[in-house]
Amino acid sequence: MVIGMADCFSQRSRSINTSSKRKRVNHHAGIFTRLRFLMLRKYQPDAQAREYFREFPDPSLARRACIATLRIFQFPRVLSCKTRNPNLNAQHQNLRFGLALALCLLTLPSSAVADEPDPQILAHYMPWYEAAPETKKWGWHWTMNHFDPDKVGANGRREIAGFHYPSIGPYDSGDPHVLEYHVLLMKLSGIDGVIIDWYGSRDFRDYPMIDRNTRALIPWLKKAGLSFTFCYEDQTIKHMVADKVIAASDDVAEFVGELNKLADEFFSDESWIKSGDKPVLLTFGPQHFRADAWKQALKQCKLAPKVFGMPHADKHFELEGSFAWPPVHDRGIVAPETWRSFLTRIYKDSKKEMIPVVFPGFRDIYSDAKVQKSHGVIDERDGLTFAESLKLARETKANLIQIATWNDFGEGTIIEPTRECGLRYLEHLIETDNNAQFQKADLILPLQLYRLRKSNAELADEVAKAMFDGDCKLARKLLAQPR
Repeated sequence: MVIGMADCFSQRSRSINTSSKRKRVNHHAGIFTRLRFLMLRKYQPDAQAREYFREFPDPSLARRACIATLRIFQFPRVLSCKTRNPNLNAQHQNLRFGLALALCLLTLPSSAVADEPDPQILAHYMPWYEAAPETKKWGWHWTMNHFDPDKVGANGRREIAGFHYPSIGPYDSGDPHVLEYHVLLMKLSGIDGVIIDWYGSRDFRDYPMIDRNTRALIPWLKKAGLSFTFCYEDQTIKHMVADKVIAASDDVAEFVGELNKLADEFFSDESWIKSGDKPVLLTFGPQHFRADAWKQALKQCKLAPKVFGMPHADKHFELEGSFAWPPVHDRGIVAPETWRSFLTRIYKDSKKEMIPVVFPGFRDIYSDAKVQKSHGVIDERDGLTFAESLKLARETKANLIQIATWNDFGEGTIIEPTRECGLRYLEHLIETDNNAQFQKADLILPLQLYRLRKSNAELADEVAKAMFDGDCKLARKLLAQPR
């Protein structure tokens, strides 16, 4: 009966969380599932018992619960001591289990059993890199028409537009092995989805390439169980008007057309990020449209999304939400107390849904590339900036949190592994997540898989399957095979 009750609680808790993109075992289900394990402990092999315990989301909490329970049960195999009454019948054992269950629930902190949903951690993703030999040329985001990636320095690094260097070297955003590598890193570090920087589908500048790479990324995200949405750059319409690709009078129609394409293809996708029953869409600004034109465009959409824009645009455009970004407004060095104060204020003052921002730092290369003046600098402080901005974001209790960014090398806001920072930021996500499903040691596996792809495709497929299934133990075993 007690075992049945525990099973029922676990099932109920899992059903509550099915709408969440973070398929995690919460504390509520975890406590009951692990207590059930204790009842069945003497009928199961030790290895399985250890596995149950290892998966408990908070090891210290698990240990306290187990000790309290075991002291009542006094299982000889677990405690390695004699029971006071080795002839207890099944009913008596069930009674003791019930007492242990009550004791654990009464002594655990209320936060351990609270059914509070976790926020979705979303990484802002740039799909705009072109690199040889995947394409015939190095794209603008690696060169900015100033740097030459074909030049290789004495340290073995190519000359690229950025102060950080990716661990796998400069890559092409359409390379399936790169996409697999990125998505697996996100999955293992506890990132729930991505916000893809998107410029529309019009054949203009490099927008078709960005759109093509975006569509190549999405199947990998779905395979890993990650969600996605777009951050639409409406400044693209401004550029198309300026270059006479479209008439100024057609700007609203162009915008509505792009939104309707998204509505037809993505807004109903179960992996598209929603807020309530509405699809979420971000926009930098708006930058091109005036408020009246913006509202007119949204009214013409087949399925109007819930649009999050920059905080300063909220009052004029009547947006349904806003999102923060690394605050580098004065083109100088931004002190930690300055950006902390700024973010704290906009989080507090926001009257609508806010997506707080997490970032490792900010140091663009625009001035060095002679593109424009630098926006400013926020020092990484050896990971402290990331830790502090993450703490601030979580304290808001927001449903969505955005990491800016996964891979904007031009602005120096990268959390993907680099030669300079290694796995620092992904490790911190695991360290500060009480419900982390994977360990820091697992983060090396995607890089090993990426390298294996170059030499043994068949074995790489097996490793990839294990990793997408969440079985890092098997993936590590396969990677250790002699080859």
